[in-house]
Amino acid sequence: MSQLPPSAADRLALWREAWQIRRAHPKWAVLWVAPARQYQAFRLSRRHRDAIITAATPEHLTAQIEQAEQAEQAKNSQRTR
Repeated sequence: MSQLPPSAADRLALWREAWQIRRAHPKWAVLWVAPARQYQAFRLSRRHRDAIITAATPEHLTAQIEQAEQAEQAKNSQRTR
């Protein structure tokens, strides 16, 4: 059973979710990748440019971004000791 393509309103809602995540996490570029039907996030930092997070839902993407940010904070706090 194949899925029907999302309507224009559905596509707009998916992009809006990506935009809201981006606003909540300004150190990340967040996209809705329509062909893959997934969200992707990329760190904007040059040092972490290779960090790419992919998730099927905005909730999962947000959780993964927050986990990556917490890990980075923990790593930085260990360096300053």
